[in-house]
Amino acid sequence: MEKEFAPYQESLELKALGFDEPCFATYDEDRNFELQDFLQTYETFPSHIVASPTFSQVFRWFREKYNLLVSPFQSLDDKTYQVKDYYFEIGKIGNLYVIVSTDNFQTYEEAELACIRKLIEIVKNKN
Repeated sequence: MEKEFAPYQESLELKALGFDEPCFATYDEDRNFELQDFLQTYETFPSHIVASPTFSQVFRWFREKYNLLVSPFQSLDDKTYQVKDYYFEIGKIGNLYVIVSTDNFQTYEEAELACIRKLIEIVKNKN
């Protein structure tokens, strides 16, 4: 179940950017992952707790707060049509630019995590 949620470091970075959506999972001061019995926000957490959102929550938050659209994709082999690797694209709603990952990843999950890291970098550099 833990793989559905943002890792500790990215969750911490999201907290610093102002992410405060209700979450079902948290990390404690020792970076231990824990599922909660009910949705919580930072108003109800002790200060040493870090909320861990799902990947879909993270992507929705960037879309709603910063107008950034995200699309992880898979590359197919031209001959066999088997999945070759994965990459991501980030676009700005209402603008024409698109950022395409320069790296290709072995798994969809690696592409998702790299995409979150890139989104965090974009927002940090914007502020």
